[in-house]
Amino acid sequence: SITLALAPPPVSNVPRAANTGPTALHLLSSALGELPSCSPQLQWVEARANCWIEAAEGIIAKLKALGVRRGQIISIDAHKDGPDGSVEQAIFSAYYSTSYQSLGPLNINYTEQNEVYAWPEFYDVAAQRATSDVFSITGSSNFPLLAVMYRFAYWPPAENSVPVDLRWLEARGDNWTQAADSIIEKLANAGVQRGQIVSIDAHNNGPDDQAIFSAHYNPSALGFGNASIKYSLQNTDAYGWAQFYTNATRSATADLIGITSSSNTRSSAVTFVFEYQ
Repeated sequence: SITLALAPPPVSNVPRAANTGPTALHLLSSALGELPSCSPQLQWVEARANCWIEAAEGIIAKLKALGVRRGQIISIDAHKDGPDGSVEQAIFSAYYSTSYQSLGPLNINYTEQNEVYAWPEFYDVAAQRATSDVFSITGSSNFPLLAVMYRFAYWPPAENSVPVDLRWLEARGDNWTQAADSIIEKLANAGVQRGQIVSIDAHNNGPDDQAIFSAHYNPSALGFGNASIKYSLQNTDAYGWAQFYTNATRSATADLIGITSSSNTRSSAVTFVFEYQ
């Protein structure tokens, strides 16, 4: 099934800018070596529930309660089955920075897929009818034999919001590093530029299955040179999700693309921080 969360209609005082995270000026200046990759003062929040829609509504409510504004969210990530006993709970983590420019009050809508079809169909559906207000696309295995994928977008549309032709790539591997290296190579081979990546997401079909990364990108977005990408990772069963999130926010810079997590084998978990370099 595909679910569209209802949201209020567009209003006349919508901010003109639809961009998220670092400004276009920052991306250009950083690409030219004119700005240091300073800390974006990143913070995180988590929501859990026994069903995915309840968890999605929970993460949106928590972001609003924290005073997060439109344009200040880096990414929202879906995952489950962590080393802290969160078996079969639906979990969303969100990363944000109130140091980024506010583009107005925060309202978010989302589409949900909760299906048994293969991952490429999830990616295709998530890319359909997308606009420049989309800021995060994330998936997770589900129970039993299902998977979910959520697409989050700011609402109402910005005045200059336009339909976008989102495209996707996927990489799989027998370990997470192999899959991460592969998705970066595929993005480079596709000619994706700095500033065009919407999301890179980690997921699998179960903790003991192959590592999977999907990347959604917008080739029509303004690019700032070749998308040279680096990552840092955690892969352990030594601590719970809260420590994964905290460690990820401490390592992030203003060149951040996104932060994504997944269950892993033997009750462990992984978290990746992807950044432009």
